[in-house]
Amino acid sequence: MEFGVSEIVCNPLPVGSGLTNLSARDAQGWEVVGGGSKSSAGVRVTPTSAMGYPPLWRALNLVSDKIACLPFDCFERDGDDRKFAAEHPANRLMRGDASEWTHGETVRKTLTAHAMLYGNGFAVIDRDSRRNPIELTILDPQKTGIRIVEGELWYFTWIDDEQAKIPARDVLHIKGLSHNGLFGHDVISLMKDALGVGMAAQQFGGRFFGQGSNVGGLLMIPGHFDEQKIRNTMSAWEKMTQGLQQAHKVALLQDGAKFQQLTLAPNQAQFLETRQFEIRSTVANIFGIPPHKLGDDSRTSHNSLESENQAFLDDCINPWLKEWERECRRKLLTDRERKNDTHFFEFNREALVSMEYEKKVNGLYRLKEMGVMNDNEIRRVLNMPDLGEEGEIRFHPANWVRADMSAQAAQMGAQTMQDQAQNADRTPPDQPQNAILKAILETSVTKNLQIEKDRVVRAAKTRNNFCDAIDGIYETWQSSFVDTLGWKTVKTITAISTHVETSKQQLLEVAGSSTTSNLEKNVRDLVSCWDERGEMLVSNLMKAAQ
Repeated sequence: MEFGVSEIVCNPLPVGSGLTNLSARDAQGWEVVGGGSKSSAGVRVTPTSAMGYPPLWRALNLVSDKIACLPFDCFERDGDDRKFAAEHPANRLMRGDASEWTHGETVRKTLTAHAMLYGNGFAVIDRDSRRNPIELTILDPQKTGIRIVEGELWYFTWIDDEQAKIPARDVLHIKGLSHNGLFGHDVISLMKDALGVGMAAQQFGGRFFGQGSNVGGLLMIPGHFDEQKIRNTMSAWEKMTQGLQQAHKVALLQDGAKFQQLTLAPNQAQFLETRQFEIRSTVANIFGIPPHKLGDDSRTSHNSLESENQAFLDDCINPWLKEWERECRRKLLTDRERKNDTHFFEFNREALVSMEYEKKVNGLYRLKEMGVMNDNEIRRVLNMPDLGEEGEIRFHPANWVRADMSAQAAQMGAQTMQDQAQNADRTPPDQPQNAILKAILETSVTKNLQIEKDRVVRAAKTRNNFCDAIDGIYETWQSSFVDTLGWKTVKTITAISTHVETSKQQLLEVAGSSTTSNLEKNVRDLVSCWDERGEMLVSNLMKAAQ
């Protein structure tokens, strides 16, 4: 199908029958047909040849894999809250099969890679009679362009030597940096000179190892050799020196011949330094990726890895996530959904955050302690099954007060809570004060019981003087536990002391039947069964307060 009068926004080189329109003076067009243009380093840079450059290949895979693997869902607004729009057609395309042959993750990976390499990634949106999206088909970015026809934006592409015209609303278009907001810049064409240096260094390395390991120069022979002897000498020399298998072998020279090296060794020519520098200054800069992720660890220390990884997520990955979210909102939602702002797309960016296990556990514990998350929500983060209704309970610190309360009011509130605990014996069992007291005790016991478990397991890891360490652990633990309760009575201290003596007795029995190799395992098995003892301790403390 041919276009009428139009303003050309971007028109890629036609293929097939379109080649008849190519002028003989169009040098740039013929360069594309011939496989791209040469860089100033003398290397021909095309999208295909550039992908053979390992740092660039790694950059494309690194970013596109991140985009593909992140959960990407359509949500429906529910007042101030949100809910997963499980029945929305776009969710099936993003989470399942986007077409008969392609998965939704593959579409995201491919279009992102196209946008990074060519500046644009395209997919045709097939719709049903209700205009709901039912299929995504990836287009070749080298054969797809944009035109404005009579005030409307159209995409056109070449399929089997025929030009197809597609309305803009039916093309999912992921683009990079653009000069007009409609079409992304061709990265390879713009960066051919920069990429050509690194690619030239790579080709030099291949030729060096293929044509000679560390020789190259003049054979100085005294006197005069006839032509046949010269050919025989050169042939023998090449067999002795050329090829990777001949590297570092000793060459035998006869008849007073001498060898004078003329070329510089790769390290003298800063060959390795050049390749590392090109990773940092070229590929890493083009795509905003920390060099250590592309194989250059010369400027990275262990202490800076965490900050560099965070910068990678913020500066490189997040802009692509925003581009996907915006484009899917524009093209995969109905006019009513967009106008009323009832639906939106969002990546789960929390899946990008990776941290040490200890930091992750401590962070989740703090969120539970503040009442932000319950047990079931935490277990979902850890990819563990829910605990049922019991896991939906939220807790919060009993000593927290509202920010707008004065210091005197806060002190009075704390005193009231302490008085309730001390006067619990005069409170009928069905009164809410007892429920408050029990909640306070459960929070405190849960926290201190976890501290107790962690300390004894840590002591078991050392394996040396475990029995002696137990006394010191529980002396500190008991004192700290009593202080956190906020009141000290004989009955309270007795209840905690009883728990301590039982714990010490069980631990000493386990230590007596364990070896140094299995002590830690046996202690872990023991403390994993202490949750019931925590409930018993809460019950004893409730009785002690009455």
